[in-house]
Amino acid sequence: MSYEAANSQLAAQVLQSLSNAYLEKHTEVHRPAGELRFFDAQMTESQRQLEQAKEKLLDFTKGHDVVAAGQQRDLILHRIDDVEASYKQTQVDLTEATRRVQQLEKEMIELPARTTTQVRTADNPELLRSLKSSLLDLQLKKIQLLTKFEPTHRFVQEVDEQIQQTQAAIAGEKSTPVRDETTDKDVDYEWAKGELERARVDVEGLLARQRKIGVQLAEYRTQARQLGDDAVTQDSLTGAEQAAQDNYLLYVKKREEARMGDALDQGGIVNVAVAEEPVAPALPVWPAAGVAMVGLMAAMVTGTGAAFTADYLDPALRTPEEVLACLEIPVLASLPQNNHHRLSA
Repeated sequence: MSYEAANSQLAAQVLQSLSNAYLEKHTEVHRPAGELRFFDAQMTESQRQLEQAKEKLLDFTKGHDVVAAGQQRDLILHRIDDVEASYKQTQVDLTEATRRVQQLEKEMIELPARTTTQVRTADNPELLRSLKSSLLDLQLKKIQLLTKFEPTHRFVQEVDEQIQQTQAAIAGEKSTPVRDETTDKDVDYEWAKGELERARVDVEGLLARQRKIGVQLAEYRTQARQLGDDAVTQDSLTGAEQAAQDNYLLYVKKREEARMGDALDQGGIVNVAVAEEPVAPALPVWPAAGVAMVGLMAAMVTGTGAAFTADYLDPALRTPEEVLACLEIPVLASLPQNNHHRLSA
């Protein structure tokens, strides 16, 4: 860039002013005013949003008594799998125990409760002795009555009837001796009874275990559903916190870049620099037209002199006279430069 003026100091001042104006305009275009204040305000707002997001996440964590809802949900789901396996195994054991109880009850119906271990039969000696003594007395009484009365007498017949009854009683006692039978508990029945009691106890225990596991499984499922909802909410709050933190860090970086840019602008450090400062020339500048005319005249003089010198130093023969003068022989023919002219001899 150059500038011509009648005064050399004025030309240097004009160029310096133009350079300063260009640098100011360049800075204004590439670094708009108020950029630092804008990013400062945005950083403050993003910091406030970040604090709010952290506070919401902390309140949710404390209010729902969770730390990492997703991990706790996965842990509860693993526990549910284990409890469900235990519940199914308890159902299988309960089914087997119930079937065993039914089988033992059926066997107890078929088995006798007691078994005869000893049977003894014997007569009743005292009863027979008493009956024989009574028979003897009746026979003696009959003899005494026969001494006084006829056999058809009523007293004699009554004694005969008593004698017949006593004899019948003695005969019946001899035919039906006293039976002494000893019984004891049946071993198979007692074994089945003990096994049935144990099986019933097992059934009761398995039913109690099944109820307990069912309650525990329902609680775990409720906790899993609650933790699932908490995990979704916590992930949302965590994402909002992360987004707020990313925005805050971005605006911090932009603010720092703007601050550094302002500092560089204030220090005069920009991406455009003046390679050579304008200075006042020591000698005046010749006009271009004058310089061109002088150059043209010098070229014409130099060219003319060079042409004459070249022509003078050229050893070629151009005219018949030069041939005759140099060679001293006659010229028989010559060819002119213009081909339209006729040949001359």
